Amino acid sequence: MQNDYLSNKKHYNVNNHNKYHSQNYDTSKSKNVDINKLLNGVKTNEKNIKKENWILFGLATLILLVTGIFISL
Repeated sequence: MQNDYLSNKKHYNVNNHNKYHSQNYDTSKSKNVDINKLLNGVKTNEKNIKKENWILFGLATLILLVTGIFISL
């Protein structure tokens, strides 16, 4: 008897496939979202990114200054 690689010898019911997709979601409830909270979150994220960029710029210039001083001596 030839080995069947594509099947594990189980019989699947076609109707069971839809049980995962037939969940009832209640779309009638709407969630209220405060736009000010969202905008404040975006502003704080932008401030944090700017701080990180300035810190990285400062570290890079500090490293360049220190290596320049050691090279000049």
